[in-house]
Amino acid sequence: DPVVRQRLPEILKALCAMAMQEPLEKLTDKMIQNLQNSAPVVRESAVKTIRVFEEILASNRKEKPFAQIVSSLHAMAETESAPDVYGHIAEALQVAAMELLVHWRFEESAGLLATLRRHSREESPIGHKKKLLAAKAIHEFATRGLDVICADLNAPIKDRQNGSQKVLAELGEEAVGPLVEAVKRSVDLRAAVPPA
Repeated sequence: DPVVRQRLPEILKALCAMAMQEPLEKLTDKMIQNLQNSAPVVRESAVKTIRVFEEILASNRKEKPFAQIVSSLHAMAETESAPDVYGHIAEALQVAAMELLVHWRFEESAGLLATLRRHSREESPIGHKKKLLAAKAIHEFATRGLDVICADLNAPIKDRQNGSQKVLAELGEEAVGPLVEAVKRSVDLRAAVPPA
């Protein structure tokens, strides 16, 4: 029911605010079940709602249901045959990849981007549109993640540098912009000293 579905984000926010973990997880599980529906229109509305859930759970640091949503969408991306549904999944995955990057979970972020990058290059049963949607998601991630990637590449902490390099490697051609910008923002004094 669309009316009930519109109220679900408010309900989820209230459950987060009241720290009611069990009902929160049950609500998330129920929404995830809708991702398996055979009707594309049901899957599409489920993905749209799940995408809002993803942001609410991330902002409230509810890591377990957030991870469950990301895992379900990641698996769904491999088999989804409806381009419109896939577009929403790709968007949700790039948003999740950004959230993971911000919290220094580089491996998980790179894993989501690797899937999108593969989809942006392969011929698939749903054809050219899936490739374009995956490429668009990677572009959006590269644009949104520019400052974070640059900060991590230029950080004096090896783990952050190495992690951001793994994420950058999964951006393919979209990595050029962040890489150039990171070099420009570098504070390496040797680059500023003229040769003797």
